[in-house]
Amino acid sequence: MKAIQIKKFGGPETLELVNIPKPDIKENEVLIRMKAAGVNPVDAKMRAGYLQKAIPVTLPKTLGWDASGIIETIGSRITRFKPGDEVYCATSFTAGGSYAEFMAAPENEVALKPKNISFAEAASLPIIAITAYSFLFEHANLQPGQKIAIVGAAGGVGAMAVQMAKHADAYVVGIGSGKDIDFILSLKSDEALDYRKPDYLDSIKDFDVVLDLVGGPSQNKLFPTVKKGGMLLSTVQPPDEEMAKAFGIHSMIAHAKGDYHILDKITEMVEAGQLKTRVGIILPLMQAVQAHQLLEKGSSGGKIILEIN
Repeated sequence: MKAIQIKKFGGPETLELVNIPKPDIKENEVLIRMKAAGVNPVDAKMRAGYLQKAIPVTLPKTLGWDASGIIETIGSRITRFKPGDEVYCATSFTAGGSYAEFMAAPENEVALKPKNISFAEAASLPIIAITAYSFLFEHANLQPGQKIAIVGAAGGVGAMAVQMAKHADAYVVGIGSGKDIDFILSLKSDEALDYRKPDYLDSIKDFDVVLDLVGGPSQNKLFPTVKKGGMLLSTVQPPDEEMAKAFGIHSMIAHAKGDYHILDKITEMVEAGQLKTRVGIILPLMQAVQAHQLLEKGSSGGKIILEIN
């Protein structure tokens, strides 16, 4: 089968189109005939070798963790799927392999694809949707009527979080750059703030939850916006523990992992019209180098997808 692998760490040019055997599946795995793979920032970090200490991988490595496709074969212990089922998934970072014509995945990471979206749209969802759901409802325990600020609301995880929080009847303030304000408001955010304005946080306070998807020096400016007993969550950098204690709030950095229970909830939301994704550019598998170049430029206007025929 054709696959995109790295044999050394480096820039986009290290991505190679290779021919390798189809993966063998274990008794608790399914073999997916791939239709589309999402391209994520974590893919580029893995490719460059930046995550080797946290998530070591052995080379050569087939990249890709967001996936959608059709079940080809199933392991002997599989009960939830049959060949021909249309599915999507986010595999664990130690596994992966969606930049390929076939991928093996554990049954507990796979869910039926929403019927009302394409394979490309489905491949854009798993990582960002699972991350947003986990942060809002498993870590922050967001409740109806609570106030939440989402920093980086126009990004993949941010856009999911805005929609989910609104569906949960929270009051949502989305924060992004000026060019993204209209998009953030189109997601039904109650307010949208431009972080480039120096006083953008002056008028807001007493948030139950602040979700920081950007990080950097500006993170410390978020502490005064959280009410006592509230929570500051981040996907990108650990919040300052001493500042959290001084302000009387909870803080944490957290990561999500593939789970079909969450994906089943995502499928329900998508099929009910409560959750929409934004696909930017679709490229064939053989143009993975160009996909990573676009990813690093940050100019795709939505999720970059590799289409696999």
